[in-house]
Amino acid sequence: MNEVPSWVERVMDEKVTENYLQYWGEYKHGFWNTIFGQEDYLVPTGGLQTDVGSESGSVTISQSEIPDVYLVRGTDGRLYWFGSFTTIGKDSSMVGYMLTDLRTGNFTFYPTPSIYNDIGAAKNVQQNPEVARVMGATVTQPIMYMINGEEVWIMPVITQSGENIMMGVVRARTGETFVSPDLTTALSELNGNVPEVINQPANGSATSLDGIINNLTITLNQLRQYRAAHPDLGSIG
Repeated sequence: MNEVPSWVERVMDEKVTENYLQYWGEYKHGFWNTIFGQEDYLVPTGGLQTDVGSESGSVTISQSEIPDVYLVRGTDGRLYWFGSFTTIGKDSSMVGYMLTDLRTGNFTFYPTPSIYNDIGAAKNVQQNPEVARVMGATVTQPIMYMINGEEVWIMPVITQSGENIMMGVVRARTGETFVSPDLTTALSELNGNVPEVINQPANGSATSLDGIINNLTITLNQLRQYRAAHPDLGSIG
């Protein structure tokens, strides 16, 4: 892959990455460990699924049985597939995540102490009173960021017509949830003030506050454009 032209951003296929994550989580200690003991047996998180009741407008959140990764852009400017892992019980905790470089195919696993995964974070925002009172409003795929060294999930809330009406922010370690009409307010409410350092889960330098909102907005727009160009990958809102 070292000879890939510089203008090519994506080499690693999404499905190949998802298959690798599943294989790595199950077989990194060998086949027999999947049957006996199941030491360090990890399961990649399935994709976010939302179901809106046709009459009540109530929203149910679940995860698919199929492993799912989603696109993030690191602070180093490179694109990565992000996939989280939970234990074999498939609860709402995350024990680590894997970043896969789209160009080189390098996989890097980052262990985390049982924190909220994207599905658990999405449920927290969906159940927030501000979101619940808007009929049919649903969360979209949460994206993890590092804010002042703390894992935080950030996600848009949209109407059935696709209008972005709110932003949700969830502390991954505690589940504390903030929902505001815009990202600036949500970030300000996170610690009662504006965070100083924010990064996506990849190596890179911190950004100033002026760059935080701009980078997040650009990232969300890039992800929407990418998904629109690849409808088979689903929607992020």
